[in-house]
Amino acid sequence: MNLNWENTAKLMGDSWLKTVWRILIPNSRVTIVDIFSYYFFNSMVTISAVIFLTSANTMVITAKLKELQHFGRFNDIFMLSLFLLVINLVMKGLTQLIKRMPVPLFPAKKEEKKLSAKVTTIHRKKA
Repeated sequence: MNLNWENTAKLMGDSWLKTVWRILIPNSRVTIVDIFSYYFFNSMVTISAVIFLTSANTMVITAKLKELQHFGRFNDIFMLSLFLLVINLVMKGLTQLIKRMPVPLFPAKKEEKKLSAKVTTIHRKKA
């Protein structure tokens, strides 16, 4: 991260939290999305510890796969596996889409948008 961002924020009178929200998060958005993606996909394949957390009322889908395998219900296993694959593909697509979205550097406030719309309509009427 650029150290000048903190100095500039101090000169402008921004608080630390405002600096994080307006400057650091947008500039590290790709990294944040990659971290979320890593933990999401890592949690989707981790079943060794989760199997011990199941009970009669709650069952994780990976534990259900083990149960269905025990009873030989391979059509159900196939459908649940496809369901997990679709969830992973959708999340991968969403994370790629979020990483490619442009970030406005200085988002305009609502008042500024209304004012610029009025100015353009006034100029159009004169022309």
